[in-house]
Amino acid sequence: MPEFTMDDSQYFRAYRNSLGFTNQQDAKKFLSGKNVPAGIDYEYIDRLLRRLREI
Repeated sequence: MPEFTMDDSQYFRAYRNSLGFTNQQDAKKFLSGKNVPAGIDYEYIDRLLRRLREI
């Protein structure tokens, strides 16, 4: 693990600031990616529906 010249909390605070975040909660929320909607594979859904219709 690399050694930092400042303690971990200072390092991560500087990292968050370099990304443009002023607090930890906003950085966590952004980096979690929960606000990015997952794609929907409509082709897969169609294949499943066709299979159900065959039953």
